[in-house]
Amino acid sequence: TSQFSPSYPLLVNLISRGNGKVDVARQLVGKSFAMWERNLAESKVSSMLTRIGEPVSELLTATKHQQFIESLITAFRTNEDNSIACLNEKKLSKLVNVLDDRKVLKAASKSYVALVQRLDAESKTLQHLQDEQTDTIPSLLSDEDALVSFTAENESYLEQQIEVQLERVSSVESEINFHVFTTIAAQGNIFMESSSPAGDVLRALFAEIQTDPVQTRLSGKDLSTFAKSVITMKKTKRNVGPSQSFELIQEAKKKGLLMSDGTWKDMLALIKVLVCYGCLESEWKPGDTDKLLESSSFSITTAGQHVGMLSFENSLWGLVSMGGAHDVVGASSRLDEFRLRMEEFDRDIGVLEDENENEMHDILFGPPPTAETSQNQKSSVTRAQNEAKILTTRLKGLEAHELAGYVSCIVSDGRRETSRIVESFERLNDGQKEVVQSALEVSERLLEVQKECGTKDSSSNVELDLSTAEVVTAWASGCSWSDALKISGSAPGDLVRMLGRVMDALRQFGKLPYNPVRSSSFEEKEGVLNGSFGLDNDLRRLCREAASCMNRYPVKDPLPFETDDSEIEEEFQDDEEI
Repeated sequence: TSQFSPSYPLLVNLISRGNGKVDVARQLVGKSFAMWERNLAESKVSSMLTRIGEPVSELLTATKHQQFIESLITAFRTNEDNSIACLNEKKLSKLVNVLDDRKVLKAASKSYVALVQRLDAESKTLQHLQDEQTDTIPSLLSDEDALVSFTAENESYLEQQIEVQLERVSSVESEINFHVFTTIAAQGNIFMESSSPAGDVLRALFAEIQTDPVQTRLSGKDLSTFAKSVITMKKTKRNVGPSQSFELIQEAKKKGLLMSDGTWKDMLALIKVLVCYGCLESEWKPGDTDKLLESSSFSITTAGQHVGMLSFENSLWGLVSMGGAHDVVGASSRLDEFRLRMEEFDRDIGVLEDENENEMHDILFGPPPTAETSQNQKSSVTRAQNEAKILTTRLKGLEAHELAGYVSCIVSDGRRETSRIVESFERLNDGQKEVVQSALEVSERLLEVQKECGTKDSSSNVELDLSTAEVVTAWASGCSWSDALKISGSAPGDLVRMLGRVMDALRQFGKLPYNPVRSSSFEEKEGVLNGSFGLDNDLRRLCREAASCMNRYPVKDPLPFETDDSEIEEEFQDDEEI
């Protein structure tokens, strides 16, 4: 099967191909990565239907019902917008407990079915009495006085019985109206009618389940049916077979018979992060719906172009770690609020008693936000911008071989030894230590934004592995191969691959497009720059220099790292700007 997962560079390039429209990117991804998988899945599902028969259809239906119940639970738990639900969080929590507990769900389903059956029986009885009331009087009563007397008595009796029966019907209807399934259905319909992501998911699932296209509203009867499927799911899987059940569900998702695993949702999460970090410009902002995001038009900034040209596991982190992008919309304001609390705590216990230390802190990061301004996104943007500036300044203060050692930390293969983190940090020189400290701050902010946007770890991993910095720094400064092997403790082949990976990263940074006027596309208002600039031009040259320092046997690349005419021209342009 396909191992495709969305990435930041892929999305930037797809949006570029789609002339700024994300829906075109969605179509391209579907055609490129899903079609062959759907065709394969279709043949497998058809084969199982032919081989096993009815139990397969029952399992597919039961799985759809289970997905709807699970999505309803998620919607109630997250309650993304408090205005969506009529009930408060406590009452929604009680509804979740009913849906999430199989025994409670079974009891609720039985009681609802019993009430519906009672209502049906009482309604039929009422209808029979009303029909009897309108029937003609039997002709065998010929005496007119007797007929009048009988009619009056009969009508009085029927009226009494009808009145009693109406009360019974009303009583049962009242019980149904106050039943927990009726409440859940009402809340579910509120979510389904909203434009929230939860509403989008519920509508899609409900449309897949319903055979009647006219029915678009959830009812207690629907919930009872879904609950029965959830309760009997184990029995249904036994009829098909455990291994075949798992295979069928997976293949049905690929075919589209069941809701997909959410690859498109993952892509939207990454797009949100790119917008938050100034790599894409759009009318969408944090807090808006996914529907607005899908219909938005995007323009790719310089930082976005840089992300699209990098081929790291997390290319956005690669740019952020070099000071080329920062949170431009204040999506990380919760992180600043947490930091504020910690700073206040530190001050209370006297950790920051030194006035000079406080003054330097304010120069670097701006004054700490007050309790009121910690919620202000502009304050968060200012602090994020200052962090990126400080990181860039510290990086520009490194020598080429020191920068090579730092870059090795951000292109790790993920096999670091956590027990050596402190030891590895102590072996860095002072300049590298300052850079790593700044990198930790910007990485924490990126992780916060990615979490807020709902990205997956597989596509948004943030690595800062210090274990390779010492040997890379030494190699770039001119140490011998035997010394490099001794420092690293690695096998020769492993060391060559690691050094080659770092050299490739440096070259990628060095080959990013030149940005001649960093302030031309962004306006500076009240100390806040509206956007991310991409990688600093001085750092690009420093990366090329570092790559050249590393390019020697046995790591030497057989293809020379040529300098473009545009790179020579940009150096003259920089001199003119100065």
